[in-house]
Amino acid sequence: MGRSGIVNSVGGVARARAGVRPITAKELFDKVISENDEATSTEMMIEFAKMHVEAALEAASKKAHIQMDEHDLSCSVNKSSVLNAYPLDNIK
Repeated sequence: MGRSGIVNSVGGVARARAGVRPITAKELFDKVISENDEATSTEMMIEFAKMHVEAALEAASKKAHIQMDEHDLSCSVNKSSVLNAYPLDNIK
């Protein structure tokens, strides 16, 4: 299988799981190796990171809190609500 096939195989695992609990590193490794023994650890690490970044951004978009200032009618996003939206314990 060519290099683009390896990346597509690894990337397909991450995209297929979008909107679902991100899989663990072991689950990703086992799935990719069973489908394509030419995938590199670097490619798997990149896809694993992409899965968790997508999940973190999705969580932040749902859990961010807006703070309104009634005096000057401005608003801002509560930084803590964004930073705490995706627990690091989700990365396994």
